[in-house]
Amino acid sequence: MTQPAETGPYAVARIRAKTVNQGNGHRLKADIHYPSLEGAMDSRGAPYPALVFAHGFMARSFMYGGNGRHLASWGYVVAIPDFPDEDTELRASDVGHLFSCLEAL
Repeated sequence: MTQPAETGPYAVARIRAKTVNQGNGHRLKADIHYPSLEGAMDSRGAPYPALVFAHGFMARSFMYGGNGRHLASWGYVVAIPDFPDEDTELRASDVGHLFSCLEAL
């Protein structure tokens, strides 16, 4: 039986991505953690499920890097954004924009 606390079978890499949500003008930065093979995306298990880890109030992406690495080790592509403000309605738009970006990978 798989133990969720254990590291998964994939090596993990991270990039720092930048994008602009044209819907609200937000300039977004996000850490993207992904299953890797020598730094590039490991295509052996593709396509991988993707998720946006939308953290809480006053948090930053670096605070959740361990979560992103752990999920990527199990075969997920994980975007952890730094939101430019605390407006929850605008955050929903930002999360949707990041999902669109992940679909393009």
